[in-house]
Parts: sequence; C-alpha cells; structure tokens
Amino acid sequence: MGRWWILTSLGFVSCGIAVVWLAVELAQSADAGRKRETRIAALDAELAAARQLAAEQREMLRTQTLRSTVRAPDEFFSLLPAKFPQGNWQLADTRFEDCWFRSADGLRLHGWLLPHPRARCEILIVHGNAGNLTHRAPLAAWLHDHCAASVLLFDYRGYGRSEGTPTIPGLLDDARAAR
Repeated sequence: MGRWWILTSLGFVSCGIAVVWLAVELAQSADAGRKRETRIAALDAELAAARQLAAEQREMLRTQTLRSTVRAPDEFFSLLPAKFPQGNWQLADTRFEDCWFRSADGLRLHGWLLPHPRARCEILIVHGNAGNLTHRAPLAAWLHDHCAASVLLFDYRGYGRSEGTPTIPGLLDDARAAR
C-alpha cells in the first residue's frame, strides 16, 4: 500500500506542476497579447500623427504656392486661363462627375469625369491654352459615346475652378498629378 500511496502522490504532484506550468503559460500569453495591443495602439497613434503632419505640410505648400507664384513675362502672353464662372458649367450636373485632386505642391485641381460602364479605354484630356474644361466637354462626350472611353478632363492651376496661378512648370506638375 505504501508504493501505491507514493505513486498516487507523484501523480498529484505531476498534475499540480502541469497546472502551474499551464497557468504560467497563459499568463505569459496574456501579457504578450497586452504588449502587442499596446504596440498596435502606439503604431496607430504614430500613423495618425504622420497623416496629420503630411496634411499640414501639404496645406503649407499650397499656401506658399498660392502666395508666391510669380509668372514669367512670356507666361502672361502665352497662358490665357478662363476662370470660373466662364463657360457652361451645367454639364457637370447632367453627364459629368465633379472630381478634385491635389497637385504635388498641394493645390486643389478640378476635373470632370465621364465614366463608361464598359470602357474599352481611358482617356485623359489635357486641354491646351486658353479657356477651361467646359470648352472641351463636347470632345469628352464624343470620345465617351463613340469610342466607349472613360474620360477625365481637368483644369490646370489658374484655369476654371482649380486653384493657383498658371506657370509652365506648374502646368506640367498638374498633368502629372492627373495621371
């Protein structure tokens, strides 16, 4: 009977050790989970701060661009924008969707999107000098209807409803932003 008692006692001790080991593992796992959640919350806070900083920097660039843009003498004679409300803006209420996007220096640029439900291609209309996108709307509608194309046309800085003052480098930046 003594041996049975020793074996039973060893069995209870083994079970007790296993329970203690399991409790320690669970506590460590819970602690690791709390640490992971704390780290994720810290990373989320860093991401939110970085997004806020990026938005503030974009706004600072935009403000600086709006204040400090100087046109070269030849740009006064070569860039002839038509600002809002010149043109037929009622088309935006019927066929076109208004869309806004930002240039690299933070200016808000305005465009019209004419999506095609079964588009075979996508066309970006970068209009030439003078006027604004309202003057190119018939072309966009024709391309949409006859070529099954989704069409985006936009106004450079200083044209139509887009912010800013037109400059040659700025127009190039705006075309890159529209891509």
